[in-house]
Amino acid sequence: MHPRQYTLDFLPERQPTLDNFIAGANAELLDRLRRLDFPRVLYLWGPPGSGKTHLIDALRRAHPQLVTADDVERAGRREQTRLFDAYNEAVIGGPALVVAGACPPRALTGGKAAPMREDLRTRLGAGLVYQLHPLDDDHKRLALAEAAKARGVEIGDDVIGYLLTHFARDLASQMRMFDALDRYALETQRAITLPLVRSWVAREEGAEDDEDEDAAR
Repeated sequence: MHPRQYTLDFLPERQPTLDNFIAGANAELLDRLRRLDFPRVLYLWGPPGSGKTHLIDALRRAHPQLVTADDVERAGRREQTRLFDAYNEAVIGGPALVVAGACPPRALTGGKAAPMREDLRTRLGAGLVYQLHPLDDDHKRLALAEAAKARGVEIGDDVIGYLLTHFARDLASQMRMFDALDRYALETQRAITLPLVRSWVAREEGAEDDEDEDAAR
């Protein structure tokens, strides 16, 4: 019997920044984003959990003068027109354009909202294109250990292994889980151990069950 995989939808979202993005194999890209050292048009692509949305949201906060767009493969006609105009503005000296998608530009076909404009697809591919690589488990372990160290918190390898095995595996969810456990450990004045993790999950699931019962009445 496989262990239950918790999604932890009840956890609050972390505010994405360039500083809390764990680069892994994407260190060169992160450095360029920090320094805005890229051409007028930049396209990022990668699978779910690779950090595209984190970087787009972080850039919006750190560099509001940029024009940004996420999930371009799902863009409708109006959004595609906006991006086409933003591209033309960018190449003549307007705000730089940073776009993220699930596949490289040449593979963009569009979604249910609208087929992808060929002139937009080719223009996005003409800029700098970066593939984002998801973190491997070693980098996730390192990220969690470093987050704990930065707060002066002890967290054992057994706890990190448990989190990676039983909960959503993308780093954003893992870091949200660590944030919640750290708060719970402070509330209960306990160390972050496996018993504490199980206690926290039981408490949160119990609270969710109570809310569901109230809604059903």
